[in-house]
Amino acid sequence: MMNAPNSRDDRWRLRVRVVPIAAAALVLFAIVAAPATTHAARGRHATVDHALFERSPLGFSWKTLEHVRNQIVHAPEFISEIPQQIGRQARVLGLRDAALRLLLGVAIILGLLARRRIFPWLDARLTPLATGFPGRGALLVSSAAQVVAAIAVPLVLWALYLFVAALTNFNNPAFVVSGMLLIAWTEYAAVTAVAHELFLRPLVDIPPQHRRYLFRIAWILAFYGIFINVILNSAVMLSALPDTVALCRWIFEFSLIVLLAVALLRRRAVMTLFPDLPNRMYRGFVRGLDRGYPLVYALTLSTALLQWAGYRRLADFVWIRTWAVAGLFVVAVICHQALSATLHRAILGDEVGSHEARTFYASVRRLLDYAGSIIVFILALDLTGLRAPIVSALSIRIATLGREPLTPLVLIEATAIVAGFVMVAQLLRDYLGYHVYPTLNVDPGVAHAIDTFLVYALAAVGGLAALEAVGLGFGTITLFAGAFGIGLGFGLQSLANNLASGMTIIFSRALRRGDIVTVGDTIGVVQEVGIRATRMRTRDDVEYLIPNAEFITGKIINWTRSNPHARLHVPLGVSYGADPVRVRQILEQVASRTSTVEQAPPPEVWFVGFGDSSLNFELLVWMNIRMYSHSKVASDLYFAIFEAFKAAGIEIPFPQRDLHIRSAEGLDALSPRK
Repeated sequence: MMNAPNSRDDRWRLRVRVVPIAAAALVLFAIVAAPATTHAARGRHATVDHALFERSPLGFSWKTLEHVRNQIVHAPEFISEIPQQIGRQARVLGLRDAALRLLLGVAIILGLLARRRIFPWLDARLTPLATGFPGRGALLVSSAAQVVAAIAVPLVLWALYLFVAALTNFNNPAFVVSGMLLIAWTEYAAVTAVAHELFLRPLVDIPPQHRRYLFRIAWILAFYGIFINVILNSAVMLSALPDTVALCRWIFEFSLIVLLAVALLRRRAVMTLFPDLPNRMYRGFVRGLDRGYPLVYALTLSTALLQWAGYRRLADFVWIRTWAVAGLFVVAVICHQALSATLHRAILGDEVGSHEARTFYASVRRLLDYAGSIIVFILALDLTGLRAPIVSALSIRIATLGREPLTPLVLIEATAIVAGFVMVAQLLRDYLGYHVYPTLNVDPGVAHAIDTFLVYALAAVGGLAALEAVGLGFGTITLFAGAFGIGLGFGLQSLANNLASGMTIIFSRALRRGDIVTVGDTIGVVQEVGIRATRMRTRDDVEYLIPNAEFITGKIINWTRSNPHARLHVPLGVSYGADPVRVRQILEQVASRTSTVEQAPPPEVWFVGFGDSSLNFELLVWMNIRMYSHSKVASDLYFAIFEAFKAAGIEIPFPQRDLHIRSAEGLDALSPRK
């Protein structure tokens, strides 16, 4: 009673799986069974569709069953003749060839006997190589060592077989079959070793409950598929009837489909084969595959059955446009993530890294994403067969430049070329800032000038390459440059002035990135000297874009041109009752205790004059303008001076006016009478 609801749920899940499978199978069967349209009705595409839905011959017929029965009946006679054939072949061999074959046989027997000892010996010597690799690299090297140790014996024996075959030039079927067995042994050892490392070791993040199942499925498919295939190929070498071999292969392929269908029923185990990667498109793909797994399962099984039934072109057509494209996407994402992780470790290390390192890493990632996207997109178009139609559709002429037609495809290629050159220029600039400039201790102003020149030079080269791709030759470009010069002369004087000023500032190094300048009433830090305008940021985090012409024609103050230290004048006044010497001592003490004031050169106090109501002084201190602003230092000094004067009893006067009345005439008339 307790199991009834669960059984009902299981039946419902089975129906949910079976219905899409049956629907997809019926759709594919309808497509296959549909009669082909005549060539006259469909024109050129009729031949293509007929070829797509054409059924390939399976290689056997009903008469094959009679052949199989006869071969089973005469099997004892065939087996009894095998020793006689071997004897006849041995008498044909010379002494050297017989010795080599005997040596090969002894080596195979010894390899089989000593395999259990050779594998641990090789593993013990190859595994320590992984200790020199950091992080996950050690696990990868260790797994590779396990695979090499597993295939070492059959691989050496296969190489020895090829050596003997090359020396003896012996094509006896039994000898060839022995070579096929060695190849099969090598393949089986490689597949099982790789499956063991993937599923039974933490090389891939797979839940423990699915590891043993996936390894068992891989082992069964490898053992059954490889060795049954060897048996069928050996039958061909031993002169078996072709239709009999074709029938056996047909049955073998169906059994493989059944095994694969049973293995894929366990959806959770299959979905764990897709690694968890931080890619939004990839995660969406995996979620969609998980939700539509019954339909995907039905499509996969149906196409496999189509392949088995002889509709190979149709099955290949569906497979290439589904699983081949999906596999290309998954492989591209995995390779991208692995390469990104490698670059992250190489550039940034285990920590965040410096600003220059992060910028260079971002440039590398940007170029990697750009190039990888183009390559994957082109490969996907080739796989699906859409490249030729898209190229044909984008090759429509929209204009003519010179003698070349201007098409959307040409514009796309020109844009891709310019974007590629710009990204390469940014990558080169960031690499210089990350590795070259710090190593050579290049001045920041010189580095900025080099960076600007490189970026604009490579962008110009990319633009010229794009114009050449569009079809504008050198003569057309020269004509366009002349027209552009006339435009500069008539209506773009301001732009030309700013461009020329920008080049002057960059190459004369009048302004450098990081300089603190005053333009008009604005003081800020130069962030970037562009080709048209200079970007400046104030200490209040307000960003200004100032045309370069203002730096050439106007008056600017560069506080950090040669020295970041500047002297600050702090005016103040005290009452006439204060002792000027005492005031100077207090001001010097205050300046020496203020952390934002430089102590070399030492502060100075000037007595600047007698005011209307105060004795006027100026405190002169030196400050580092890169670290502190004028207002910050002055504020710190005023706070400290006020406290020091208050403690010493020195008054800071306020403006006063004395009024002297010389005559009181008329006041009596204004006063009230008693």
